[in-house]
Amino acid sequence: DLFSGTGNLSFESFSRDAKYVEAVEKHPDSLKVIFENIKLLKLEGQIKVVKQDVFDYVKKYSREPFDLIFIDPPFTESWADKVMTEVSKSQLFLPHTVIAIE
Repeated sequence: DLFSGTGNLSFESFSRDAKYVEAVEKHPDSLKVIFENIKLLKLEGQIKVVKQDVFDYVKKYSREPFDLIFIDPPFTESWADKVMTEVSKSQLFLPHTVIAIE
């Protein structure tokens, strides 16, 4: 879940039996909400929160690719093309990966 915001897509994925969920967010206020929601929903240790800039995360990612990637950049930024370009050069995905960008 890139640009995770409140983490709602991460929580929804987990509730629908995702095997592994990772939320990437750098904004302190958003991170606070994500951690509050994790505690409220009793999901400590179930969802990994990465406190990092999405572009840095994508460029440096070298672990197992994801089957589903949600990308929801801030409305005030026109980053859709830029983030998709970086994702296309990354190790985040496989040919069967579904990428949903808003």
